[in-house]
Amino acid sequence: MLELQKYKNNFERFLIVLVIMCIIAYLIVYATMNIFGFTLFCDSDMYLDTLIAKLMWEQKTLFPDGWVFGNQFYVIATPVLAALLYGMIGNVNTAMVLATEIMTFFILLSFWKLLRALTKDCLAIAVGCMLLLSSIIAPNTPYSFTSQLFFLQASYYACYLITFCVVLGDYIRSFQGNKVSISWIFSLLLCFATGMQSLRQTVIMVLPILVCELFLAFRRLIYRQKPWSEGNYSSLIHAFSYGIANILGLITINLLNIPNTSIYGNTQLTPITQILKKIPPILECLFEITGLNFGFAQGAPLLLIFFSISLVLLFSISLVLWVVHIKAQETPLKLCWLVCLVGIIGVSLSTVFTNTNIRTIYLFLWYPLAALSAITILLKIPRKYKYTLALLLCVFSFGNLFYSYKYGAELALQNDSSLAGRAFRKARDYGYRSYAETLDNHENAKQMCQWAMDGGYEYLYGDWITVPHVAVHSDGKLEAGCWKEGEVFQILGYINLQNIYGTLENQNALYIFTPDDEKTGLLAALERGITLTKVAEFGEYIAYTSPIPLMQRGESTT
Repeated sequence: MLELQKYKNNFERFLIVLVIMCIIAYLIVYATMNIFGFTLFCDSDMYLDTLIAKLMWEQKTLFPDGWVFGNQFYVIATPVLAALLYGMIGNVNTAMVLATEIMTFFILLSFWKLLRALTKDCLAIAVGCMLLLSSIIAPNTPYSFTSQLFFLQASYYACYLITFCVVLGDYIRSFQGNKVSISWIFSLLLCFATGMQSLRQTVIMVLPILVCELFLAFRRLIYRQKPWSEGNYSSLIHAFSYGIANILGLITINLLNIPNTSIYGNTQLTPITQILKKIPPILECLFEITGLNFGFAQGAPLLLIFFSISLVLLFSISLVLWVVHIKAQETPLKLCWLVCLVGIIGVSLSTVFTNTNIRTIYLFLWYPLAALSAITILLKIPRKYKYTLALLLCVFSFGNLFYSYKYGAELALQNDSSLAGRAFRKARDYGYRSYAETLDNHENAKQMCQWAMDGGYEYLYGDWITVPHVAVHSDGKLEAGCWKEGEVFQILGYINLQNIYGTLENQNALYIFTPDDEKTGLLAALERGITLTKVAEFGEYIAYTSPIPLMQRGESTT
């Protein structure tokens, strides 16, 4: 019997090691794509995040002049950390890569810390951390918005997930007493900072915590108990303190009157006749965030189908268990699971009843919800089934790494000129099988950028989609000013530099076209009596100069 127990313990240790190896594999692949593929995968949003990081450091402010923010401000987001690192190392691309990697570490650390407050089961905690990384099912990951949320390039929402984990962990611990702690103070600071950034944290975390607190009080009333008593005043105080800190952040940013433009709708109420039309887009986004649309796509590997179904099934079982035991006292694990679910429901309802548009990435709480659902099941089932499930999830996670991330990592190495890139190409020459190709447009953008820097140019004007791909290779030495997509010379009025289009700047500026907009640009210039001079061409990138500034503001900034 003792030998059997020892065998089981050894097998559990083996599983923990296997899960940790999977986590490390993901981190290595993330680092590969970030370090060797930053300029390759960097899109317009990512480039402009690096640009504002540079401006933040140079102007020593979070809200630099000449910049109009979009849906969110930056207070504790990845570009803020990149700005600090840029000041230390003087290399903005490297600063953003390092900032992204550091935020990834903070995400895992904060989630691990949260899980430690929920259970002492090491295997369950390890599996939960693994699923937070691996439940992002998205082939061609470097180009997927869902994969860029936390771990790649600019890691757009990393600060929100870190705040979520820290605050939720503090809230869980508040049920043990109401003493003031460093965790509470830190949580309030994070709530204030994310409140300044946007309403996002309010919807996904602050309101769900308050809803859960009211739910617990309502359930006590049903069972003829006091809604709040001395034993649970602490959680109530913490919940309301998060809300107050968050609201103060919202008030502060409004008082500062920083220029911004909301891109994806507003908070006006949806007309009753339009409510039903809001539901299909939500379902479509849910289908994508869970990976089901990728799993069931034509030609998708069976493993992705099984993985996406497994995650949804684990959530469904957890939901049934919660409903069946709704009368039982909430455990920390159930409460965290419920907050995640209410957060997703809150985002969906805000889309239904307001003019805010839904996007798949707004439902990112699915990833911690999937991890918590797996932990819930692992702690409920007998040991032998627990080991089987953990092993199965590990296999699925390794499979997702292969199908969703392998190509991106190889593509980064194939198109990188570093020693690692040369080693990868040499390995291919000796028989390593890879389908990653050399991207000519990437090399053309790099050559155009180098030519511009050698020529002493400082600014690049071009289409929002096109010109950042060239400017990013300058590592901050060239600044891009973008026109609206499809509207040549019309300055994009948000998340874009607004003050680099004067006569002096024009003397050191190139107008970058592609075959798609070259003819339109030349005709638009001729209509104003200006003939552009072609000075360089590298592949699809064509550079012109103008004797006078052509960039102008349209009738609106949206």
